[in-house]
Amino acid sequence: MSKLSQSKPSGRHMPWVVVCAALAGGCGKKGGGGGDKVAFDTVPIELKYASTDYRKMAFKIQAQVPRGWKMMTEGTAKDTMNTFMPPLPKGEQPSLFSTSSITVSATCHGPCRAEKMDEQIKAAARTRAEGPATRGKILQDGEVRPGVWAFVIEVDGVRNNDKSYNVGVTHRLSPEWETVVFCDAMLMGKQARMWKAVLQACSSATIKSVDLIVGEERAAQEEANLSRCPASSTLTHTPKEAKPEDPVFTGALRARATSSGTGQVRLELGNVEPGADGFPEALTPGQGVLRLGLMYDGQDGEVLSGKYSLSEGKLRVDFGLRVAPGGTTIGLSSGEGGVEVIARTPKRICGKVDIKDNWRTVQGEFVADIVNER
Repeated sequence: MSKLSQSKPSGRHMPWVVVCAALAGGCGKKGGGGGDKVAFDTVPIELKYASTDYRKMAFKIQAQVPRGWKMMTEGTAKDTMNTFMPPLPKGEQPSLFSTSSITVSATCHGPCRAEKMDEQIKAAARTRAEGPATRGKILQDGEVRPGVWAFVIEVDGVRNNDKSYNVGVTHRLSPEWETVVFCDAMLMGKQARMWKAVLQACSSATIKSVDLIVGEERAAQEEANLSRCPASSTLTHTPKEAKPEDPVFTGALRARATSSGTGQVRLELGNVEPGADGFPEALTPGQGVLRLGLMYDGQDGEVLSGKYSLSEGKLRVDFGLRVAPGGTTIGLSSGEGGVEVIARTPKRICGKVDIKDNWRTVQGEFVADIVNER
C-alpha cells in the first residue's frame, strides 16, 4: 500500500519500470526555468522482478532523489516500485494528481519480450504525450547514452495553470533485458523548475541486474568456469552384454539442454539430429539418446557447478537412456556415480558424466546451450 491519495486511476503512473538514479555529484546543476541549484541524496533501491527464464531477479540501484523528499510507498509494493514526494504544507494530503513525484519501478513498457523492447521504449513518449493524463508537447525524446532513452513532456494546466514537466528515462543496459528500469517524474508548481536537474539525475543512474538465488559472486565464478568446458559432447556406452541394436556413440554428439524453472535443467545427448522440439521419439538400431535430469532438491536453490548424485544429497540427477527399437527408455538398476557440472550460466552448461549399474557404464562429457521452455 502507499500513503498516496488514489481516489481515481492515474494515467501517468502505469505498470512500467520507474527509476530515478544518478551518480554522486551529477545532479547539483541548475534546473529549468528557475535556475535554482538542486541538492540530491543517494538512496539505495532494490526492485524485484521475474525474468522470462524463471529466475528471481532484482535491479540494484544507487538512486539520487531531491534532498528532503520522502519515499511514500509502503508494504510489499516497495519490492517493485518506489515513489518519492517533496514535503507538503501542514494539512495537505499527497496526491499523484497534484503533488510532484519521482517513481522508481521495474517495467516492460508493454509485453515482456526482448525483441519488442526497443520499439516499446521509443513509443513511450508519444504514448504519454497523446494520453489524457499528461497530454502535452514533447521537448526531448531520444537516446542520451548507450542503453538509456529519455523524454521530456511539457504539460499545461496540471496545477494552477502553470507549466508542468513529465520526465521519463528508461535504462536497458543489456539487449537481453526483458524488464527495464524507468525513471518517471512529474514536476509541478515550484518543483517544475527542477526538470533539467531531475533529467540529468535519472539519465546518470547506476544499475545492476542480480540473480537473487545465485548472487553476484557465484554468477561471476560460473562465467569464469566456462573456460574449462569441453569443446564438444562425447559419450562412451559400454553394455555388460552387447546387442546389435545398442547405441554407438562416436565423435561429437548433438546436445540439447532445457529449463522450465529454477533449480532444474534437463540435458539430452544423442547421435541423431534433433528437431525444433527435441530428439525424435523413434530410434533405429545404433541410435541412442542419453537423458539427464539435473536438479537442486530443496527450496531457493539452482543448478550450478558441483557434483550431482543418483541417490543422495540436494544435488541430484535422474538417468535415462533411450535405445532402439522404437525409443524405449532404460533406467538404472542400483546405479552409482553421477554428473559433475563444470559450469552453469543462464545460457550454457557443461560437465562430465560417469554412471554405471549392473548392466552398463556411461561415461563422457557435455556442453550445451540452454533453451528456456515457457
